[in-house]
Amino acid sequence: MTQLQPASHILSIPPLHPEAGAADEPSSESILTVYKRYFHPHYAHVLEIGGGNTQIPFLAPHFRHIHFTPASIVEACGQFPPSELANIAAPILLDPQDPETWPLTFRHSYNAILCVHPTALASPAFAGGVMHCANALLHPGGFLSLFGPRPSTEEPPRNADDPAASGSRALAMATRGSLTLPEICKIARWHEMALVGFNDLPHQHTILFFAHAG
Repeated sequence: MTQLQPASHILSIPPLHPEAGAADEPSSESILTVYKRYFHPHYAHVLEIGGGNTQIPFLAPHFRHIHFTPASIVEACGQFPPSELANIAAPILLDPQDPETWPLTFRHSYNAILCVHPTALASPAFAGGVMHCANALLHPGGFLSLFGPRPSTEEPPRNADDPAASGSRALAMATRGSLTLPEICKIARWHEMALVGFNDLPHQHTILFFAHAG
């Protein structure tokens, strides 16, 4: 397989400027603009995990050199002519929290792993599963992208009412219902992954990029 560029090249991607509009989430075009900046010609295999609102039917026609494997069968595919979906494989019903469902025959084979499930930025267990899975399946130099509501960059307060104060940090994360960026980065480090870049999107959303640490 062709050697990939170091994942650190993602750091050079400038954030997008906010767009006018009343939609609750960024448009598919905004997301496509981000991926066009770093899906390189040598990228060959991209896996989606976690379910959620898949982006693959919108990305695949623009990157015909990439073989996409979605997380689930989606109705959105019906919006496109079959000729534009020729590079989308049958879905892999993968549970990030259950290694028994991971396609380990493809260990370290994927150039990128995409996750658009909102739980990835809210649940410590789910985020940890996604990081663990990406560590096992990403090719050296590949990246994991997490799409969702923009997390706070502040450390959560620690006080007598915070379960983290008594040493149960994971419980504190779950109780709040959302993760801060420092917490997401800590979970990544637990699974030997590291934040290497991000793109802020319209409507308070973001795409975070992670790669193998070190």
